[in-house]
Amino acid sequence: KLDALNAPRIERKARIKKILEEFDKLPVNINRIEHARLGRMADEGFDTVLYHGTWKSQDPDNPWEYLRPGKGEGQDIYGEGIYLGDESLANIFAGDVGIPGQMESRIYPAMVRGEKIFDMKKFRKARDETYKNVHMDWTIPDEKSRELAYDKARAEYMESLGFPGLHNVDFHDITTKGLDKRANILKKLGYQGFREGDTAIVWDPKNIRSPYA
Repeated sequence: KLDALNAPRIERKARIKKILEEFDKLPVNINRIEHARLGRMADEGFDTVLYHGTWKSQDPDNPWEYLRPGKGEGQDIYGEGIYLGDESLANIFAGDVGIPGQMESRIYPAMVRGEKIFDMKKFRKARDETYKNVHMDWTIPDEKSRELAYDKARAEYMESLGFPGLHNVDFHDITTKGLDKRANILKKLGYQGFREGDTAIVWDPKNIRSPYA
């Protein structure tokens, strides 16, 4: 259980190490600056690099200076927020960067707090494992006490799988009751967005940093 609880912190250190190793290839004077800057970002929890692709400037007066959250319309199938992914996914949404007719296409690199992005695929797997291994204790005679004990055991098991804080949370509210319900629950738990497949959604642009800032 202890190893499972430490896993997010260990993964975070590994991601930071990988980023810093890339900067080791830069000239020494640039390398020192980048190490110091990324170190400060890592101290604030910004340890994961994702990308946002777009085929047009989001602000004609100040192009390419910030990301504006989607409104949950059209291709924004996961609701309001800033949509991010790996470089290949971002390139799809940017179109073929640089071709005639799409001269405004851009891919924004973005640093996010990896541990604050709720991974839906991992959650579903952990939820199914919990349902399989945690059961109602029918030897407890009082119905309310029995349900409280079940909720406690279920939440503790989920915590051992890397999902803390799920006491008194209906798992179906996260997976099947709509995006607004999901967002409200996850925000209360301290998350800043969620990942669904290859796509990550961050609700507030304040929770994104440019790796070059």
